[in-house]
Order: sequence, then C-alpha cells, then structure tokens
Amino acid sequence: MKKIIYVLLAVLNLIGLVSCSSNDDVTNREIEGNRGREIKLGYVIDNIEAISRSTYNLDTKMNRGDKVYGWIFDSGKEYTDNTSTPVESPLYGATTYVHTDVDRNGELSPLNASGSVVFREYPLNNHSVNIYAVHGNFDGLISQDMAYPTSAMQYSVKTDQSNMDNYSVSDLMYAKTTNVNNYTDTVKLRFSHLLSKISIVPKIAANQSVTIKKIEILNTKPNATLTFNNSNRSTAPAVAVTGEAATITLTGDASNIGSADIENEAILIPQTVSANVDFIKVTLSTGTFYTYKTGSAITFDPGKSYRFVLTLHESPIITGYTVDDWAAGNGGGQTVTADMD
Repeated sequence: MKKIIYVLLAVLNLIGLVSCSSNDDVTNREIEGNRGREIKLGYVIDNIEAISRSTYNLDTKMNRGDKVYGWIFDSGKEYTDNTSTPVESPLYGATTYVHTDVDRNGELSPLNASGSVVFREYPLNNHSVNIYAVHGNFDGLISQDMAYPTSAMQYSVKTDQSNMDNYSVSDLMYAKTTNVNNYTDTVKLRFSHLLSKISIVPKIAANQSVTIKKIEILNTKPNATLTFNNSNRSTAPAVAVTGEAATITLTGDASNIGSADIENEAILIPQTVSANVDFIKVTLSTGTFYTYKTGSAITFDPGKSYRFVLTLHESPIITGYTVDDWAAGNGGGQTVTADMD
C-alpha cells in the first residue's frame, strides 16, 4: 500500500513540475514577444492636392525600389511614462528600407549592405522608441549603420526626370515618429515633402497636329545643402539651394484643348527664379520650340505644387499659374498671376 502511495505522490510531483515549467515557458515567451519584437515599418505621405491629375501617381505613394533611410533611438522612457524628461540614445544607426511591395501600399523591407533582410528589435528595457527617416537621392551619402548626420551634406535632384525612377528618387521627404511602444504591429512613418513640385500641362490647339519631343525647365538650380538638426531630430532638415543653374528635362506629353490634361512633372529645389529669364522650353518633334520667360520672379516654396498650363500656338503666353499645397496644410490652393510672356 505504501508503495502505491509513494508512486502516486511521485506522479503528482512530476505533474506539478511539468506544469510550473510550462507556465515559466509561457511567461518567457510573452516577455520575449513583448520586449524583443521586430520593429516593422510602413509609411504614409502627407498630401492634399494633385492626386487625380498626377502622371506618375507618386504624390502619396513611393515608387517600387525606392529607399528609405531610418534611424531608431531608445526614447529613454517607458511608453506610459509622462512625468520624466527622457534623453534618447541611439539604438540602431542608419538602416536601409526598400519599398518592394508591388501594389505600393506602404510596406518597407529592411536590408543590409549585401541586400539581405535584417531585423531591428525593440529594446529589452521596455522603453519606447523614436524613429527618424528620410527618402530621396542619398546613394553614396548615407551608408548602412551610419550615425544620424551631425554635419551638412550636399543633396541634388536628378536633371533628367523624364522617367519615374529619377523623378521619385529626387523627392526629398522626412518623417519622425516618437514614443512608439513595443506592442505596435507596424509603425507608419508619416512623410512630408521638403522640396517643390512643378507640373507642365501643354495644350495643343484644335487646328494643330504636333508632337512634343521634350519639355525642359531652365534656369533652376538642382543642388542644395541639407542640414540635419541633431539637437532636435523632430525638426526636418533645412534645405538651402546652392550651386549653378542647370536644365531639368521632363516627359514630353500633351493633349488637345478640351481633352483631359496630361501632366509633365518634376521635383525642384525650393528657390526663387529671377525675373525676365527663360524658364520653360517646349520642343516639338519638328524642331520648333517655344520658350516661356518669367515676367516677375517666381518663388518655389517647400511643400508646394506649381502647375503651369501652356497653349501651343504662334504667340504662346502664360496668363497665370496655380499653387497648391503638396503636403498637408491649409488645403485649397490659390491662383497667382504669373505675368509671363
């Protein structure tokens, strides 16, 4: 009888040990799941205007293959801590994220220098994270694991923007997301445009049968000095135009008067184009070209979209242009008299 009791006690003890071990495993998995989770990134882009009339359809989307460079910081506090004054510290240097999603609906894949997927995890101390990121023409400027920039760098838009890839990579954008807790599934980085957009809309008179060979923007500077604010990373980098003027080439499409507009788009460094200089050149397949001069100076502001509608005839004239909010702002947009001939 005693042997039977001993056996039963041994079995019960074994069951208890297994149960404790199982509970411990669950607890450990929960801790690992909540404190060492992968940081997954997606994106949205601030925009109000021009979505329906955008040729490249990239006002609120990135092009497939676009790169985003992100820096992840330990915020210095837990997500629910609203009392302390935290000091953030670097968690990961620059990580290259590539927009590989075919449908362009907001996924970003982290890759290392050799093109393999890397994983970025939330800190084990249960702190939230702050994330800062840029999109644009940064090949050769930002490298994998590079620290957040503390000195100015040179930035440029492509002078040939007659294709989607060059147009898209020229689009300088910045995003910041702070106090992200480790329960977040996918962090949506909200990007804002830091440069200017220009759209040229040529219209062909009904009695003309012409084909446009190319459209060019003249006398704008494609280069800028980009200064990151390392003491306040929530502030977007400052952009200051620099260098010499160059010609920027756009697509060369047009539509007949009364037909749907066709946009020819380019990204410009914010700047002021002087008065009385050649500004837009439209070259036809026959070799004939139209050149539009500025009357008064035109200032291109960051985060704004400028739209010029041109009628191609013997005496071309621009009576005005529209300025819209390219990024989230006051909405609407306003019409400005261009005084051009």
